[in-house]
Amino acid sequence: MLMLQSNEALSVTPLFTYDNIEDNKVQIWKDNKGKFGVYRWINTVTAGSYVESSTIIKRRIKCFLNTSYVKTYKHKSVIYSAILNYGLSVFRLEILDPCSKQEIVQREPFCLNTLKPTYYILKFAGSYLGFKQSYFIILQMKERNKNSLPFLGRIHSKEYKLKMSFSSSLFSPVK
Repeated sequence: MLMLQSNEALSVTPLFTYDNIEDNKVQIWKDNKGKFGVYRWINTVTAGSYVESSTIIKRRIKCFLNTSYVKTYKHKSVIYSAILNYGLSVFRLEILDPCSKQEIVQREPFCLNTLKPTYYILKFAGSYLGFKQSYFIILQMKERNKNSLPFLGRIHSKEYKLKMSFSSSLFSPVK
């Protein structure tokens, strides 16, 4: 929760903290049902952290706890790779700032600037729109995807495109 200090600088104090994520799933769902806000994942081994906001915290946290979802999107998120590498048991979850849907736009950048999370690759809060990957990262992605190159240029039927469109809408990330 954002609080005013004596020097009138704002600080970030967590409203809820969960150390054993696997054992506290039910409590996490109960505490955050229907809430909007900013939260942080902290790797207790490396002290790395990740800050994010969501219009439905409970649903977004479920994505982090779903191993198949994390494996599917690990190439898109540094935090997912860290969760797969270290295991969810070494992460602590903090609900920093429950707020209204309209306030998220102001609160997330403040938390990012204050906490300086190491797993957050963008310089500013928001979407990946307009984000340019470094040359090194592009080379890594090409190397990782070189097995899929034979599929480039393939022409798909309308039925196949419809099936793919439907399946991707079911598994698209929610925020």
